[in-house]
Amino acid sequence: MAGNQPKHPRHHYAKFKDPPNDRVRIEMFLEAISDYASLQATFPLPELPLRNEDHISDGIYWIVNLHAALLRKFFTTGEQTEVHRVIDAARRQMRREDGRISTHLSEVEKYARADSVPSRLAQSFDGNATPVWERVLIELYGRHLHNDFGKWHASKRFPHRSNTVPMYEWCGAAVIVLDMLVTVIRDGERAGVIDLDDDKAAYFTESGALNR
Repeated sequence: MAGNQPKHPRHHYAKFKDPPNDRVRIEMFLEAISDYASLQATFPLPELPLRNEDHISDGIYWIVNLHAALLRKFFTTGEQTEVHRVIDAARRQMRREDGRISTHLSEVEKYARADSVPSRLAQSFDGNATPVWERVLIELYGRHLHNDFGKWHASKRFPHRSNTVPMYEWCGAAVIVLDMLVTVIRDGERAGVIDLDDDKAAYFTESGALNR
């Protein structure tokens, strides 16, 4: 069986940092959204006792952190499926000008900043002046994903698990923005405006070179 496998150089994927075109970037985004939908179906965000962190169980704490960890990439500058990059890709994939689709993409763009999803959450939560997006990063990068020292140290300023509720609020708002973007892209595809046709049989040739 091993002899039938493509003869790609080992770790050939490491040579390619960016997707080859806008269509592939959108494909990556839609697949990531599908994966998140599967997570939500399997481990749904719970109904939280808002502003009552004393009653947050281990299960709720970890589910909220898991959701935030997967949603983070859509709102982090430089990530391949960051929403602004996907919006720009969708615009470039438009076969023709369409005022409705263009307007809807612009509307999503207004809400697509990580620290303003929605805008009221960018200010404070329960009187704490630290922006909610920053609290998401402090919790994830300081305690769970990277153990960044500065963020770990910052996490000590907050009572135990007090970031859970604002993170939950942020996740719910982020999902609304992502749903909006998926709806616009799919509407554009059905209307024949946004081109998502896959004209490549594979991204990599047998030599490991990237098809463009």
